[in-house]
Amino acid sequence: MRIESGGGGRHGGGDQLPPAGPRRPGSGGAAPRHRATFVRGAKACFLRDIPFSAIYFPCYAHLKARFSQEDGTIGPAKMLLAGALAGMPAASLVTPADVIKTRLQVAWRAGQTSYSGLTDCFWKVLREEGPRAFWKGAGVQKGTASDRGSLSSAARVCRSSPQFGVTLVTYELLQRWLDVDFGGR
Repeated sequence: MRIESGGGGRHGGGDQLPPAGPRRPGSGGAAPRHRATFVRGAKACFLRDIPFSAIYFPCYAHLKARFSQEDGTIGPAKMLLAGALAGMPAASLVTPADVIKTRLQVAWRAGQTSYSGLTDCFWKVLREEGPRAFWKGAGVQKGTASDRGSLSSAARVCRSSPQFGVTLVTYELLQRWLDVDFGGR
């Protein structure tokens, strides 16, 4: 899991996390506090990943069909392009959910805002930082450098979009090479 938090500031800080605490015998290796954090993080991941998939897969299917030749075949380069392009709107539109997920999963330190769940996180971020805080990394911040937001947006898309293209082209090529139909038939 990657923690997207800068150094210092309200939600960033030093490189050390608080000690995990003792493990109890028979607890499966995680203290109850850590399990609760995992579940809270899982709910936030669902909040981000379900809408992402609802946007991404239809976009990918549409682009793949559009890039296919008349006989329905499509090469790996066009599949990669379709996957990367489909990742752009999907990643951008779920940024608010990603911000909430990140805030819930980052271990808070003294002096920082702590969150008790999804709803609490949403309202505290909205009250304390305003609605633009939900779009951090999506290029809508206004700061001292007016171009910082657009550079941030371009960086986010350039980082995440190719990942989605590589994932689906790999899936599609493995399906072809292994002669396996995962279509549910």
